[in-house]
Amino acid sequence: QFTLLAHHAPPTWTIALLLEELGLPYTIIPVGVRGANSADLDFLGLNSVDSDMRVPALVDHSNKDLVLVETGAVVMYLVERYGQSRAGGTGAGLCPQDEEGKALTRQWMFFGLTGTYLSPAFAIATHFLYDHPQKLPTAITHTTTLVHRALSSLDSALS
Repeated sequence: QFTLLAHHAPPTWTIALLLEELGLPYTIIPVGVRGANSADLDFLGLNSVDSDMRVPALVDHSNKDLVLVETGAVVMYLVERYGQSRAGGTGAGLCPQDEEGKALTRQWMFFGLTGTYLSPAFAIATHFLYDHPQKLPTAITHTTTLVHRALSSLDSALS
């Protein structure tokens, strides 16, 4: 039903985790961190998409092969389109119908995607843990502390 053009980074994990939570079938196509090249796009039949394709990108094959980029836009689309309670229980409770519930859902969605701590902290921690050519213990400690602090805030709100 979905194709996720992906690279090894937190934005990709966000979309993959949401697809899993919603119980939606998807295939991952690994692409370079700078985006898909024209050969990737031709192979996937997406040659009408901007040649500077950003990743992660999601193709919804059940909706006229809609292609979305930008993690926040993809998350909002999935939650609003597929996050309703459905037969079999998939997606239950992810998209409230009342305005207050929708607003609070968006608040925490943006906290995770663009919030002061969580998204940047994951990105920076990932860089120092996996991509930086040298292991810098102080940088790793600092960034993982930021991740733990942000997750603690989220955990408190969910309890």
